[in-house]
Amino acid sequence: MSVLDCFINPDSPITLRRFKPTRLVNGKRVPPSWTDSRFEGNIQRLSPQELMILPEGDRTKDAIKVYSEKEIKGQDEQFDREPDQICQDGRFFQVQKVERWNEIIPHYKAIAIRLEKDDDDEDR
Repeated sequence: MSVLDCFINPDSPITLRRFKPTRLVNGKRVPPSWTDSRFEGNIQRLSPQELMILPEGDRTKDAIKVYSEKEIKGQDEQFDREPDQICQDGRFFQVQKVERWNEIIPHYKAIAIRLEKDDDDEDR
């Protein structure tokens, strides 16, 4: 049993949406496909200090931090891949920043901003 097990709520599963790299077809960008997987983790609200890390326009948006042993990825501009999305209780959050922690218990800490309905595709 890991220390993270003490903070995980098994009644509230978390879904990770991972996007595949963007493709070009006939010179036009095709929306990327994705895969969804469930994982265990801990979701918390950001502290006032953590909110200050966000760009000014995002500081008033609903934001969370996620702790998990599962790898969480931010945007990868080199491979033109969108950042992961976290879904809990039907709400989608787009990962903005990821930190890898290797001390004591290896885990990831991700900061994510809630996607507004206009930002989220109906099929997502």
